[in-house]
Amino acid sequence: MGDPEDKTLFSTDTVLLPSSEGITAETRDNPNAIGYDGLGYVTPEVKVIAVAADASSEFILPSAATVNAGQYPISRDLYMYTDKEPTGAIADYLEWIMDTEAQTIVNELGFVPIN
Repeated sequence: MGDPEDKTLFSTDTVLLPSSEGITAETRDNPNAIGYDGLGYVTPEVKVIAVAADASSEFILPSAATVNAGQYPISRDLYMYTDKEPTGAIADYLEWIMDTEAQTIVNELGFVPIN
């Protein structure tokens, strides 16, 4: 459980890497490494593990289905913001990313499509 008074965010042994590709490479090449990365960066040579929200919860493997069902406990949404009502190319882009074509691409790349 650790020390509740300790304000350290990470272990002093933590390696902070600048990219998802770096995290994947480190966890692939270092048998002692544990990494946290997006599903789209998982490759066949990287092992994923199931996690649980707490000690009494079921362990869940990460997948598009478990993320969209709200079962995988450490997923997050991605939001797009504009400073005003989008128009022109920005509105077209935002409309396209919600479309079936774009969501198919998202899925094919291994990321989680919108429900």
